[in-house]
Amino acid sequence: MFAMGVAVAALLGSIPTVNIVMDPLGYARVAGWRPANPTAVELSLAAGGAWPVPHGTREAKMLNVAFYAPQSVVFGSSTVWSYVDSGYAPLRDADGRPAYNFGLPGVSIRELLAAFEHVVALHPPRRAVIGLEFYMFAADKPTSPGFFDLPLAQRPSYRRDLARFVGQRLFTADYTYASQAKLWEPLVQRAGSLWAERTWFKGTGPNFGIGVGPGPRPAEGAPPPPAPPDRVSRSKFLQGMIDGDRVIIAGIYPVPGQPFRFVDNEGWSSLEAMRRLVSVARAHGVDLRFYLSPHHARSYEAIRLMGWWPQFVEWERGLAAILEQDANTHPGQRRYPLWDFGGYTSVTTDPVVDLPTGRAGFRLYADSIHFKTEVGYMFMDRIFQTEGAQKLPVDFGVLVAGTTVEEHLSGMARAQQRYASANVEDIAAIERMLESLGRREAASR
Repeated sequence: MFAMGVAVAALLGSIPTVNIVMDPLGYARVAGWRPANPTAVELSLAAGGAWPVPHGTREAKMLNVAFYAPQSVVFGSSTVWSYVDSGYAPLRDADGRPAYNFGLPGVSIRELLAAFEHVVALHPPRRAVIGLEFYMFAADKPTSPGFFDLPLAQRPSYRRDLARFVGQRLFTADYTYASQAKLWEPLVQRAGSLWAERTWFKGTGPNFGIGVGPGPRPAEGAPPPPAPPDRVSRSKFLQGMIDGDRVIIAGIYPVPGQPFRFVDNEGWSSLEAMRRLVSVARAHGVDLRFYLSPHHARSYEAIRLMGWWPQFVEWERGLAAILEQDANTHPGQRRYPLWDFGGYTSVTTDPVVDLPTGRAGFRLYADSIHFKTEVGYMFMDRIFQTEGAQKLPVDFGVLVAGTTVEEHLSGMARAQQRYASANVEDIAAIERMLESLGRREAASR
């Protein structure tokens, strides 16, 4: 029994060692316990926060940024994560590397501030571009589970927290299974190549799983692949947008009956979090550039119909006032700009058209809040005043300051009226959707 106990203890003690050596999920690398020698592909993944720890989740991005040590970072929500090309020339680091994509889906300003402070504490970047969205500033917005349990470099206990966190990950069954899979991977890949070559067996190759082996092939004389789906009409596309809006609104805004407010019951203020972010950047010499993300006009109509337009206006005024105060406090230093790409512009009012695929849809938008990558290039051109900025619509991108915000908001109100007059049916559908969710009445009380 004693010998068996010793054997079991030795086996258990070897698990972290094997997992560190194999490190299939990258945690030992981000902790500095194993050398990292990335390939070109892995470096590209690292810029997106998906290497050494894979998948680009909140956890991965918070850990991987220590490895990547970026000089340039783009912060924001899923609109940054999926639709901003951090390898675009204006965003690249001085050494030519892509900026670090710190897009976190559904992020709150509370989380965004923590992520920014984490990056600055690790190694202050030369430049940061931050995409802001109205929903982020709801003071009652829940934090992603476990986010503040992650090791944060702004805490004095960071090194100890990181060691504990990575150690716990290395002792999990998932990590051990992944290490075993990595040990077997060369053999499985070789077996897959033998099947693919079919030098000793005629037939279809096996499917060894994700990214391993060639997978099954169609047999001789198999029918052709299915034809593209039937054309989607304008009405069917818009119904799909309404269905998507239901999900988006439920995911990012306060629950029905709860107000949209900037200060919670404990006195924590989302606008003060913005002020804190600006202060940290100024103290560490970070070249900071803000932009308001260009949602489709449909999303602003939803905000208005939920009764939150006064808060939206207060939000934009508050942002402008914070940056104006910072500029006045630091005369002679570069102002932190605030570019507004939202509202009702020739880009955000993108109409439904027949696309080259034969399906109706938006040319510039994936849904009511997610623009396509082309739009990301457009607003980065405006922010960095590239040659491409000269070709942009004149109404796309307004530089907002404390002295100009009222004029800007008045222009937005006029543009909203024009949009509402031209899109009566679409807005009525949004209103019916909100009423079915109990949101229009609840927010208007």
